[in-house]
Amino acid sequence: MALLVVVSLLWAFSFGLIKRFLGDVDSTLVAALRLGLSLAMFLPFFRWRGLAAGLAWRLAGIGAVQFGVMYLAYIESFRHLRAYEAALFTITTPVLVVVLADALDRRWRPWGLAAALVAVAG
Repeated sequence: MALLVVVSLLWAFSFGLIKRFLGDVDSTLVAALRLGLSLAMFLPFFRWRGLAAGLAWRLAGIGAVQFGVMYLAYIESFRHLRAYEAALFTITTPVLVVVLADALDRRWRPWGLAAALVAVAG
């Protein structure tokens, strides 16, 4: 539980720290460094057995593009938003995703919205 508190505090202060120290740095560089460090950290835990090499490379490529674009947009947002605005958009993402998914499906799923609101409250 203590580690959860430490990580939560670090995450809470990260918005201000990113705005102050990384707001003017090229977002492509920050995203590339962050993805490279993540790859170096988690590659030893990857389970290669039972996964075709082609599929593994395709999944890695999709993940790199997904996280790369997300980090580019996230770091770039600090050039245009205040730190608390970036935090607000980040925190409320589950609600925005559920509302958008419901709108695209032309369905209303109250349990999905309730789950997203619980995630935001957490």
